[in-house]
Amino acid sequence: MSAANKFLSFNPGPSQLYPEIEEDIQQALSEHILSLSHRSEKFGEIVKKAKDNLRAYFSIPEGYHIYFVSSATEAMEIALRNCCGNRSFHFINGAFAQKFFVSAQLVKKNPLHLTAEEGGGFASDQTYIPAECTLVCLTQNETSTGIRLPYDFIQKIQHTYPEKLVVVDIVSSAATERVPFDAADFWFFSVQKACGLPAGLGVLIVSKRALAKARALAAQGKDIGSHHSLLLLEEFGRKNQTPATPNMLAIYLLSKRFERLVKVGTETVEKETYEKTKMLFGWLGNHPLLKFFVKNLADRSFTVIPILLPENRKPKQVQEALKPHNIAIGAGYGAYTETQIRLANFPQHSKEDVRRVIEAIDEILKS
Repeated sequence: MSAANKFLSFNPGPSQLYPEIEEDIQQALSEHILSLSHRSEKFGEIVKKAKDNLRAYFSIPEGYHIYFVSSATEAMEIALRNCCGNRSFHFINGAFAQKFFVSAQLVKKNPLHLTAEEGGGFASDQTYIPAECTLVCLTQNETSTGIRLPYDFIQKIQHTYPEKLVVVDIVSSAATERVPFDAADFWFFSVQKACGLPAGLGVLIVSKRALAKARALAAQGKDIGSHHSLLLLEEFGRKNQTPATPNMLAIYLLSKRFERLVKVGTETVEKETYEKTKMLFGWLGNHPLLKFFVKNLADRSFTVIPILLPENRKPKQVQEALKPHNIAIGAGYGAYTETQIRLANFPQHSKEDVRRVIEAIDEILKS
């Protein structure tokens, strides 16, 4: 199939797969990776290589540990159970930040929150967090609304409240830009968005402070979870294992994906991401029919762009019209299902792919 006709998914997740994935899956089958014992030395080598590639690509500081779990949703619960002693505080800028807040309610952390206005982020002075809240939860790049929290906002929280632990969801921005990991204690993402992988794997990047908190809570008799507590993840992680049988193919593919990304370099990926963002923002900013949902440029995600459609167009109509072009896009999320479309901008999307989706949408809107 020619490049002009290849299938493209601009859905924010699961999204477009990275180009070499078929080759890597075939290699995994040829090497019988999927029949290994998850306690075997060979699989331990695969886990170690995956962690080494992540550490190299992201420049993860010493003292931060990498663990594999099933999903970002599970990561939310692990963070809450293991890092929150009294109450959690949540900055809510969309549906996934809201899910984090609801998770805190379900595990009885008595959470408090600050909710952004529709289509907006938080002002730099909106960082007051009550003393009784010992864990601060943020969604850095909200997939549902396309609202981005600048990293200096997160760094200000850490600077203002050094005694609190900070946990950050980077699900739809991980792999696209450099991350100041020392600005928080617990970072997490899943792999089906910017990593270009199939769903089914979550990645935790956890500081010594977070592990110490989990030990302290366990010593107090608090419930920190069972098979995926931080303490068990660390115990098995020292042996390059996981407490339970993991998604072995996903870990293998993650290692292969980041082995290639290390060669490209984080700075190059970040630069290319910004260049594609500039293309999308320039197109949308001058469009006669389409509008930005996120009002202020400083609040706009580089990687998930929600777009307001004209009243006579529905997301499903646009999605159906794109099928002959062999292109998939996302509809709006939750309350915005009938008014928005969403376009992903991930490392596996080339500039030519971006041009192709822009041209296809414009052609549809002219009809």
